[in-house]
Amino acid sequence: MTDEIEKRIEKLKNGKVPEGYKREKGKIIPATWSCKKLGDVLQKVGKRVAVEKDVYYTQIGIRSHGKGLFYKEPVSGTELGNKTVFWLEKDCFVVNIVFAWEQAIGKTTENEVGMIGSHRFPMYRAIPNEVSIDYLLYFFNTKRGKDVLAAASPGGAGRNKTLGQKDFANSKVYLPPFFEQDKIAEILTHCDKVIKLKKQLIAEEYKQKKWLMQNLLNPNSGVRLEGFEDEWTVAIIKQLAKIKHGKNQSEIKSANGRFPILASGGEIGRTDVFLYNQPSVLIGRKGTIDKPVYIDTPFWTVDTLFYTQIFKCANPKFIYYIFCGINWWKYNESTGVPSLNAKTIESIEVSIPTTIEEQTAIANILSAADRKIDLWEQELEQWKHKKKALMQLLLNGIVRVNV
Repeated sequence: MTDEIEKRIEKLKNGKVPEGYKREKGKIIPATWSCKKLGDVLQKVGKRVAVEKDVYYTQIGIRSHGKGLFYKEPVSGTELGNKTVFWLEKDCFVVNIVFAWEQAIGKTTENEVGMIGSHRFPMYRAIPNEVSIDYLLYFFNTKRGKDVLAAASPGGAGRNKTLGQKDFANSKVYLPPFFEQDKIAEILTHCDKVIKLKKQLIAEEYKQKKWLMQNLLNPNSGVRLEGFEDEWTVAIIKQLAKIKHGKNQSEIKSANGRFPILASGGEIGRTDVFLYNQPSVLIGRKGTIDKPVYIDTPFWTVDTLFYTQIFKCANPKFIYYIFCGINWWKYNESTGVPSLNAKTIESIEVSIPTTIEEQTAIANILSAADRKIDLWEQELEQWKHKKKALMQLLLNGIVRVNV
């Protein structure tokens, strides 16, 4: 962030008007922005469908929280009956009037042409050079945009908060010049494309890791690491690790120490003493049966968790991956609060290579897959934060785009 932008933000925080800005109705906005009614920049459109009984129609729905459109199963004209529906047109802003206050909004594209929408989903076409539909979507996904939708949706909670279409048309919003709207939407759309790509890459990495676990942890899969020929053996977990209870939190003095105090929900504090300082696998014991967690630093854990004392015949990380493949709900011993028993866990049979070297090689491959997934997930979070920051800066006019 440049010094100029930081100084501008500081002035805005203090209620001062930076150069190139103006105060309008108590709000400080860029001098080139203007306050307009939505009805002056949007035109309602909609051609009613003459429903034919023997024809099948695909209807859309609109998800809340700005998640856009989805398609319903096709229905016949007979099933539609006397329902009032409209043909969808491309490049329109569409809103679910029942849940507009919950940001149930979207944009139609060429893909939706030929589909239909309920009378509860009014469509609005942008008046040329006045407003960008893409910009408007991003605006309505901000708090200010949500406030505009809520203000036009009087009433109580849920279905009583219906968007008043006249109120919506009379709602006033601050808009940049059209070319700036277009550029802002382009920047934020790029962020969305990168975020979507990162999600796809993460999904592919999870598929790859699943394949690796299904094959490398199964001696009968036909997939074997090169250089290993020894037979696998069947063992019970008791032969590989001892399952121990965590301790009551009252047994330690919590402080701002070096070692984490771990519970089912994660770290709940730190202490200067530790319960265990060898690599271990944590398993939800009571109240929740979570995915196992691997930890290789000193820790203290409370009594809602089990931790493992792994014997020298087994690689700790390999045991962790074995535990990740177990369906723990199968061993739940309570019809009420989920609960696992240490003796039950220790009696579970697993297949394991007879050599530590092969266990370690398998664990290293799966660990590499995990590190790759972690890297992609970190990058995904960075892009999400970047987009959030850009929306805050660009849609409020704090940062101006070069066009």
